[in-house]
Amino acid sequence: MWVIRWLLPALVPAVLLAFGVYRSDTRREPPLLVLFTFVLGAVFGVGTFWLQQWAGRWAGFDIRASAAGEASALLFLFCVVAPVREGVKVAAAWPAFRSRYFDEPYDGIVYASAAALG
Repeated sequence: MWVIRWLLPALVPAVLLAFGVYRSDTRREPPLLVLFTFVLGAVFGVGTFWLQQWAGRWAGFDIRASAAGEASALLFLFCVVAPVREGVKVAAAWPAFRSRYFDEPYDGIVYASAAALG
């Protein structure tokens, strides 16, 4: 049940994004490539979550300021969590960026949004 609680907020914007892209773009993106980017973002996101948990236990850091203190939480957030999460979004969207369908600036928004929603 907890999975639905976390997946539903991500699926609603993903469906709206797909509908908006389909309706507005004259040179439409292939839906399978957008879906692949979304799924890749989800898979990498789960991996990032586990990596973040492992790194936090290994280093003794935590995102919660109440558990680790403000300085430790900020250090962990800015030096570990944020760079890894942003790098994973780029990695999830990279196959789409390298495809022949990436031919206009708007495509970057489409694929980056699909990777982030994943």
